[in-house]
Amino acid sequence: MSNELAKLENHLKALRCSVDEIDDQIRSLQDRKAALSSEMMEVEVAFRVIGRLTGLDVSNADLATRETEATTSGDKPHGIPPMPEMITKVLYDYDGALEPKQIAESISKRWWRDVVLNNVASTCWRMWKHGRLEKDEGSSSYRLPNRDEPPDEKLARNESEGSLFETTAKGREAVPGGGP
Repeated sequence: MSNELAKLENHLKALRCSVDEIDDQIRSLQDRKAALSSEMMEVEVAFRVIGRLTGLDVSNADLATRETEATTSGDKPHGIPPMPEMITKVLYDYDGALEPKQIAESISKRWWRDVVLNNVASTCWRMWKHGRLEKDEGSSSYRLPNRDEPPDEKLARNESEGSLFETTAKGREAVPGGGP
């Protein structure tokens, strides 16, 4: 009888290990999905901005995204702005610097009740790395670089500080092939 009990304990240990491995894989896939979803939102924003700047028609049919139905509370609901736009709006309305936790709380109240803090924090970090947000050294609070006007108004007037289509080479003549 004790031999059978020992075998059952070994099977239970093996099952616990399997459950732990599966949980780790699920967490890894959820993190990867969140990163890819955030990247997709940024691509969609870039697509719309380029369309706006060039005057090209960028109807929803042209977007390379595929909408899927939300299946878990961590999935972004349909019909709400992309994460970078929500973060920008929250920071613009606040008129100061906020930590990702505070930004997530505001997003939760305004658009997305089940927003994931880690998704907000990682999107803030990427926006900061791309110069779309500012942050004091050693601080975890983010703020908009220029509070003079809403961010979309600069784009509407084509007064962005740089352009994908800007052809002037700063201080030198641009030549084919990038040579001197």
